Amino acid sequence: MANGRKKRRVLSYLLSYDTNLIVAVIFLIVFGLIMLYSASYYTASMRESFHYDPAYFLKSQLKYSILGLGLMLITANINYRTWRYFAVIGLIRSSDFAAFSAGAGRHRKGSDPVASDPRAWTVPGGGAGEGGHDYFFGSPDL
Repeated sequence: MANGRKKRRVLSYLLSYDTNLIVAVIFLIVFGLIMLYSASYYTASMRESFHYDPAYFLKSQLKYSILGLGLMLITANINYRTWRYFAVIGLIRSSDFAAFSAGAGRHRKGSDPVASDPRAWTVPGGGAGEGGHDYFFGSPDL
């Protein structure tokens, strides 16, 4: 009798999550793993640095996907009212990230001026005065 109550309690606890969200997250993870495997199996099977293992990247990503799902479940069990204490810290950190990433595309000494120039991606020929260099199709002398 006590065993039946325990099973019902566990089942009701598991069904208390938003099942549509969980199904969507699992679908995206599985789809991403399939895409990763199909894009990287040949490269991983030909390189000694990946131990000639075609599933090298899949195993690595699967490990982090399981870790992320576990952290998601742990975070979902924390009362949402406790997160309000971290709201100011999160706001400050996100504004820091926005401030640092705002200057990320600017030209710095030693970097490629064409890659950091936004005109290089919008003007046919690779930007103003670049001699027809195009990142998508290579240089004209190829």
